Amino acid sequence: MTLFPLIYIPVINTVVFKHAPIDWEWGIVFVEAGLFFAGVESWKRGKRIFFRRKARGSLGADHKNLEVEDRVFGRYYTTDTAMTQESTKEKA
Repeated sequence: MTLFPLIYIPVINTVVFKHAPIDWEWGIVFVEAGLFFAGVESWKRGKRIFFRRKARGSLGADHKNLEVEDRVFGRYYTTDTAMTQESTKEKA
């Protein structure tokens, strides 16, 4: 309800709420956004390198042949037919 007068009525906008357009503050916005995205991407890269080295130590030399899904989600895959038969019985 207060959004309309806040934005569209000039006296209330500038005198009461002291709103003014921003000009040089856009520079701060873009610099901070750039720093944030650079930090996030460097964090993701660091995690990727860390877990790749950790997987290399535990999997040995064949880890490069594994897909990402197999390395990360491989422990959730099952080839046990007894478990698949039990799950199909439960659905029926």
